[in-house]
Amino acid sequence: AFEPAVVRFLEEVTTARGYADLVEVVINRKDHGKQLRKFINELEVLKKTKLVPLAIVRGSEMIIVPSETIELIEGDRIVILKSIK
Repeated sequence: AFEPAVVRFLEEVTTARGYADLVEVVINRKDHGKQLRKFINELEVLKKTKLVPLAIVRGSEMIIVPSETIELIEGDRIVILKSIK
């Protein structure tokens, strides 16, 4: 069983009631080769919100808590925690 704070967090991000949401972003050709940190910084400016990358799905591999210096590949799927407030 999860601790109460973990349960509350999971409920929040899976229901998107107002504070945070989980989203997926697919890397396109334009962003191929960018470091994760640069991509997230550009996306934060565009979306005007705080974003925290949690994982990258690359083919059949899942990279949990990826390094911010990892180079993105076209087709990568980034799982992001998005702050709404």
